[in-house]
Amino acid sequence: MANELAANYCTPAIAEYDGTTDPLEHLSCFENEALLHRYTNGIKSLVFVTTLARAASSGSTNYLREL
Repeated sequence: MANELAANYCTPAIAEYDGTTDPLEHLSCFENEALLHRYTNGIKSLVFVTTLARAASSGSTNYLREL
């Protein structure tokens, strides 16, 4: 399946987004990591949520969806 994580998968090497910093900067850092590791769009969707701190994963994800 194209959206399966590789056996050697490790989380992106970026700081968690906690809602207190620029969301576009976080998104840019994530996109760079995704490009480096050749994530498919499906994998990006699965992995992105792991880069959000608990506080950001509730309200701020709505803001990020609009971007």
